[in-house]
Amino acid sequence: IGWHTPYSKKVIKNRSFRSALKHASHPQSFYAWLFKQIRYEDFLYNGKFYPYCTDLVFMYPMLEMAGRRIKFISKIIYIRNVKNPFNGIRVWNKKFTAKLNFYIRSKQKYPLLDVVPNFSKK
Repeated sequence: IGWHTPYSKKVIKNRSFRSALKHASHPQSFYAWLFKQIRYEDFLYNGKFYPYCTDLVFMYPMLEMAGRRIKFISKIIYIRNVKNPFNGIRVWNKKFTAKLNFYIRSKQKYPLLDVVPNFSKK
């Protein structure tokens, strides 16, 4: 329970999330407009949607685009049921998952977004 820690200031400053040993874990919260900035082809592996590592596919680009605008929440707000027989961890191909993980991490970094929508109430 609660095994994740924040990214280091250096990783955030350099936006080197893909090379960091850790990764953004569940739950992930983000704005839909940011998600929509990800190129469609980056959701595909060999012409099909990724069967595994799907969270890495969208989280790395969004972290890179957001840069210092990310926030780590230390409070436990999510409990994952790993005992469920339908859980992805129970059915994944570990060797293929490792290959996908490496492939996703080796992709080019997304550019930092300079303009961010203003969601403040007027």
